[in-house]
Amino acid sequence: MNIRRTRIAATTLVAALALTGLSTAAATAATPAKAAKRVTCVGSNTKVTVSKVSRPVNHLLIKITNTGTRTCDAYYAPTVSFDHDTWHAKTLMDSQPQAVVSLFPGESGYASLGLAGEGHHHQHRAKHATLTFKARNGGSTHTAPDTLKLPAGTVVNDGAYVSYWQYSAADALVW
Repeated sequence: MNIRRTRIAATTLVAALALTGLSTAAATAATPAKAAKRVTCVGSNTKVTVSKVSRPVNHLLIKITNTGTRTCDAYYAPTVSFDHDTWHAKTLMDSQPQAVVSLFPGESGYASLGLAGEGHHHQHRAKHATLTFKARNGGSTHTAPDTLKLPAGTVVNDGAYVSYWQYSAADALVW
C-alpha cells in the first residue's frame, strides 16, 4: 500500500509542477500578444496589385502586402467593381478559408478574380477595378477604395467573381 500511495503522490506532484510550468509559460507568452493590437487591412496599410496569370484562364490575381507596422487582418473577400461601378464581381462563398488571413508586416495575401462566370454573356472591356476592404463585421471599412489599373485587354462578363483572401497565390487561384 505504501508504494502505491508514494507513486500516486509522485504522479500528482509531477502533474502539478508541469501544469504550473505550462501556465506560467503560457501567461508570459500571451502578454506580448495582447500588447500588439491588430488592425484591419485597408488601403492605407497595404499595397494592392493586380496581375494577369497564365492559369487558370480568365483570371487575375489580387495581391495585398502589409506595409504597416502592425499585423493586419484581411476579412472576407474584397469588394471589386469595374470601371466606376459598371460591373461588380460577386463573392465566391465556397472559397471561404478556415480562418481570417492575418498578415505580419511585409507579408502578402491573395484573392483571385474570375473574369467570366459560366452561362453569362454580357461582356465589357474593363480598364480599371475599384477594390474596397471589408471590416471585421463584414461591412465596409469606410476607407477610400483602391483604384487598380487592369492588364491591357481585360474583358469581364456579368458573372465575374472574387475569392476570399487566402495566404498563398496557389490557394487563391484554385477558385
